[in-house]
Amino acid sequence: MNAQLEQCLELLKGPDDEKRFVGMVLVTRIVKRGDEAANDTVVQVSEALGDDFLDRLLATPGEYSLLALHVLSVFCEVESLAARPRMLARVAVVAGMLAQQEARHVVVDILSSLGGIGAAGGDGGRKAVAAVASEVTDVLRRVASEPEAVAEPQTEAEPAEKNKAPLATKEDVWRHGMLLLAQVLPASRPAVVLPACDSGTVFRLWRRPTRRTKRSTQA
Repeated sequence: MNAQLEQCLELLKGPDDEKRFVGMVLVTRIVKRGDEAANDTVVQVSEALGDDFLDRLLATPGEYSLLALHVLSVFCEVESLAARPRMLARVAVVAGMLAQQEARHVVVDILSSLGGIGAAGGDGGRKAVAAVASEVTDVLRRVASEPEAVAEPQTEAEPAEKNKAPLATKEDVWRHGMLLLAQVLPASRPAVVLPACDSGTVFRLWRRPTRRTKRSTQA
């Protein structure tokens, strides 16, 4: 175990919330979404953090919930973590955040989290995510109606904004959203959102299909 990870795990274990929050910030530097080699590290982080603190941050508006969403999206890429019953209980809360303006910075994290839970949670996971499909289609329509410049990464941020993630591109949001809908809905259902997407985006998504790669670990 490297020194940075050891420090991170100690902070996540407490004893106070301030240290745990600092530990979560370190998590974002140690483990990135899509890093399949970090399965064991992600599981260690999840066990050190615990469910209660993560849920409290998800329920706290502002930067706390945004950080929690990002960490959750990393957890949901590990199949053994995404399949846990506690994850199913988070589906409605996470999907509800799609309507918040602040969540525009982490919309891909939200869609990735829901996709991981839907893929790993069996019938229960698919049903839970399918139940919030309307929230997903709403955000896809909203993003499709925005000018591309709105969805481009930020360049020069104000001091108060520097800790925010850059806005996702339209194409990234659509790719994750359509992949999610295809996982949990019957084959005909995702087509209901296609009229809201411009033809150029549809063509790019068709030419460059995305296949979800699921991390798996020993339970």
